[in-house]
Amino acid sequence: MIGGCKMLRMEFAGDPRAVQSFRFTTDKIRYQPKEVVEWKNYIRIDCKRQLPRGFKIYNCPLRVEVDFMFSALKSWPKKKKQALDAGALIYKITKPDLTDNLMKGLIDALSGVVWTADQQICEVSTRKFYVAEAKTILTVYPLEEINMPADMLSAGWV
Repeated sequence: MIGGCKMLRMEFAGDPRAVQSFRFTTDKIRYQPKEVVEWKNYIRIDCKRQLPRGFKIYNCPLRVEVDFMFSALKSWPKKKKQALDAGALIYKITKPDLTDNLMKGLIDALSGVVWTADQQICEVSTRKFYVAEAKTILTVYPLEEINMPADMLSAGWV
């Protein structure tokens, strides 16, 4: 816990969604497709439901860890499905891309709800893999503004 801020962990059910950048009409008006807007709204609403009572929005540097867990493919062979059911970790090496598309939508959806602005996120750890029940798990850790080894602090670096 840092300055009264505790770690936060949330789960969002369903297959993770990739979000592309805004699109533009022929009149140069930017928009996002309806599915993207609806998905971001789902994340915001479900997030607010999961927030602990008295939660205060983070206004400090943050570390964010995200596990994007996708449903197993129906086309998989029986042995691969059995391995997954037995607890094997099967990484998803196909699209969507982590940083560009998966993280973008999630981070944007939670700006103003969990953190003041997404530039507060200073450290990121992500994974994408298959599971029996699709979901996204987000864990947020508040960081110290200055994170230096004790010997540097005692030597007067700050």
